[in-house]
Amino acid sequence: NGASRNDNKKKFYEYLGIRMRQRRLELGYTQTRIAKICSRTFQQIQKREKGINKIPLDDFIMFLEATKTDWSYFFRPLRKLNKKLYMNGRDDE
Repeated sequence: NGASRNDNKKKFYEYLGIRMRQRRLELGYTQTRIAKICSRTFQQIQKREKGINKIPLDDFIMFLEATKTDWSYFFRPLRKLNKKLYMNGRDDE
């Protein structure tokens, strides 16, 4: 696909951030509320939703538990839209 590994990582974190924001808004939560529930700062939540910062796995799990969200919420649209994640710049079906 021509994208570098870093480009793919950046797109992946942007995608996760978008989905985290969507879920938060579905629940009517503010970034401040999520930050308090997850014991993080408002700025950390904001940067993760924008895809600026990586999301540590333990923080991601904390978000899933706090919002009662299943992992599949974050990956379902890729299949539904027939989109693929490219790892190492190639399609690894």
